[in-house]
Amino acid sequence: MTTVYLIRHGQVENNITGILNGNRSDQALNDTGVTQAKALAPYFAGKKIDYILASSMLRAHQTAALTFGKEMNEIDATDDLREIDFGKYDGMPYNEVQQNPLWFHEGIGQGYPGGGESWEGVKQRACRALLRAIEGHRDGAIALVSHGMCLSLLLMAIFDLTNDQYANICAQSNTGVHRLSVGDEGTVTVEEWNYDAHLAPFHAQIKDCPGLATVRRTASCGSLEHARQWAVGKK
Repeated sequence: MTTVYLIRHGQVENNITGILNGNRSDQALNDTGVTQAKALAPYFAGKKIDYILASSMLRAHQTAALTFGKEMNEIDATDDLREIDFGKYDGMPYNEVQQNPLWFHEGIGQGYPGGGESWEGVKQRACRALLRAIEGHRDGAIALVSHGMCLSLLLMAIFDLTNDQYANICAQSNTGVHRLSVGDEGTVTVEEWNYDAHLAPFHAQIKDCPGLATVRRTASCGSLEHARQWAVGKK
């Protein structure tokens, strides 16, 4: 069995000022984000992590280094785990973006206007990263440090959720952790969802996720084969 930890980066200023924080906004962690990343470290105390792979974006790379007590140059980084490019919306105030009630789903198919990415493209590259990490460390434990929407789209690919089921994934806390187990036959099961007990001092925990029941009901359908199909563009 392989254990996979999916970790969202710590807080940056855009997270608290209401700016849409995509691929084009490469901010460093703010002071709270640094503290969050360090506060997550005890969760991994005593757990053997065989491989850490982070998004090449600064906020995720920093989070990985701080959480696992390493220098940034000791953490492998990949563009395949970067946040989605929201195109013309990237870096805009979220309240302005929401004036177009259909904006969010513009990323399906052709990608976000203004040269942004599609949901499908992010699923493809995120699945590539996951599969590379697993292939090199079977029966071990790996940690992927990435971004909210990138990780949600990765989970949608693994569990074969349709685009209209995106809400079932729910928001992941800054430095929240999803823990998955991957069986020898490639089945994927949710073992822990959005662990964020270390965030209690920040009053920033995400407690309610009505869609989690849906994810758990479909957990028997979680499969690396779904990820493989996405990775090679067959989905």
